[in-house]
Amino acid sequence: MLSPEREALIANELRVGKVIDATIETCRMESARAARLGSDDIVRIHNLAIYVCLSERDQGLLKIEALRADESDHARLSLVARQWATLLYEVAGDIRQKAFTMPIRETILAIDPGAQFELNEINSLAQQFWHRRGQELKRWRNAACAHRDFDALLQLHVVQEIDLLAVMDIAGEFADVPRRVVPFLTNVLAKTVGLDGALRVLGRASRLGGVET
Repeated sequence: MLSPEREALIANELRVGKVIDATIETCRMESARAARLGSDDIVRIHNLAIYVCLSERDQGLLKIEALRADESDHARLSLVARQWATLLYEVAGDIRQKAFTMPIRETILAIDPGAQFELNEINSLAQQFWHRRGQELKRWRNAACAHRDFDALLQLHVVQEIDLLAVMDIAGEFADVPRRVVPFLTNVLAKTVGLDGALRVLGRASRLGGVET
């Protein structure tokens, strides 16, 4: 029997999950629309938004799994901790290194030239988080995924030391990044609504630096 506090937290995560699912569906439809107009650049921005939303939804599901688990079920809690740590490592690394590549940055700035400051702010947040937590998450991820540089006993030791509460604290730190990314991308993409002609121009350009006029 779950406590009322846990039930309330689970209900909140389920509500948030529905909002995220609705956002994903909107991005999916708009991405298909941009693809029909031949705008691969806009499609890439939608893909990034969907990726970040999916990672947020997955983290919400892991939190629900942790809240539903009995505190004495150490194996289950350990599994959730490992999965969560691995997800954080992959997503944080992707946002830091791959999310805002030069083509995507150029697309964003072509749509909204005033977005440079916030782009830099988001990148700074991602870099700061990685500087604080990247190596710790990498160690946990490597152990959880049974990389060959871990012998079985060392792997077992590292896996057993992964604490769910510690992982949740790290997830709380990281939350500042997607909380900035998704609204930022939403605001940028909102500027493309109804601009079919502009989308076609972006789609025809081989590089954003050489957009046709």
